[in-house]
Amino acid sequence: MTTRCFALGALAAALLVAGAAGAQEAAPAAPAAPAAPPPVAPPTVPPPAEEPRVLHVPVDSAPPDQPLAITVEVSEAGRLAQLTLHIQSAAGEALSTPFERQGPITYVATIPAAFTAATRVAYAIESTDRAGQVRAHFASAAAPHWVDLHGRGRSAQQRAQLARYGGRRNQAGVDAELVAFGGREEQGQVTDDYSDAWIDVHAQYIYRPLTIVHDIRFGAGFMRASLPEVDGVQAVSGRSPGLNYGEAEVNLELLDWFSVGGRLVLGANEEGFVVGAGGIFRLGDIAGNHLAVDLETIGDVGGRRDIRFHWTTVPRFPMALGVTFTDWPDERLAGQSTLLSYDLGVELTAGTRLALRVGAANRPQSVRAGLLGGLGFSHAF
Repeated sequence: MTTRCFALGALAAALLVAGAAGAQEAAPAAPAAPAAPPPVAPPTVPPPAEEPRVLHVPVDSAPPDQPLAITVEVSEAGRLAQLTLHIQSAAGEALSTPFERQGPITYVATIPAAFTAATRVAYAIESTDRAGQVRAHFASAAAPHWVDLHGRGRSAQQRAQLARYGGRRNQAGVDAELVAFGGREEQGQVTDDYSDAWIDVHAQYIYRPLTIVHDIRFGAGFMRASLPEVDGVQAVSGRSPGLNYGEAEVNLELLDWFSVGGRLVLGANEEGFVVGAGGIFRLGDIAGNHLAVDLETIGDVGGRRDIRFHWTTVPRFPMALGVTFTDWPDERLAGQSTLLSYDLGVELTAGTRLALRVGAANRPQSVRAGLLGGLGFSHAF
């Protein structure tokens, strides 16, 4: 009984296993899962184009009156349509000039000498690319970089000198001076007041090149004199002296504060041909405040040494104060006379001046003071 039950159980188990296997063979196969798509790479974006770069070492100082080269180094120069140097003078004059290639990355533009004739000049560097975009690489046209021009260039010096004369290189004028000495002891007698006198009338033309040759002067004039008298009788034998003369003078401005000049005098009097020469030295501004020492000698007339300080501190009223030692108008008059004088100029209009001179004149052994007066007129153009 037991054996039969076991056999039946085994048979039932086998049938169940076979049924399950058949069921599996009869069911359709489940569909396979779709394959994942391959990864998609992001789109390639080209790197941004590098902007042109301009490298420049600024110029802070330079000598005047010489061309000034401005040098730059440029990367990506092929992207530029133009590289420009903007120039501005101290007077406001403007100029733009292109840079020129001088090497693989080196470009140079030049500031002309005409723009370096003052005390400073300015520049800026600007480019325009092929798309038309403008870039300021160093300073700007509105706010340029200034360069100090050390030293005083000749062109700047000429302009400064010409400005001192109101832009006028030429001047013509005429002046007259009268000197009359008071009485003095002469051979135990006292001469008549103002009998010993002279008058000098002089016309002059000045041209100012304003180079190292500051000015060239030509003049002509005449001097007439009377010898001292005692009770109306001439106390010195001989004719009263006189001179007709012409002169030429050249003044050199060697430094801003120092100038020298030379003068040749040719004349004639009753005794014949007369030659004279002179020299002048000035310390200070020849057109402004300065001290002048003027030395001159003329045959048969005498010598003259004039020391005079000029100042222009009062607008339109130039002044001078001087002392003159001379034996004019005749070498026969023994001893040096001393003339003290004060000069006052009055600017009537631009370039037109009236000059006045007043002072005192004394000879050795003078017992009464003499008089000195002068009047001049000049016009610059």
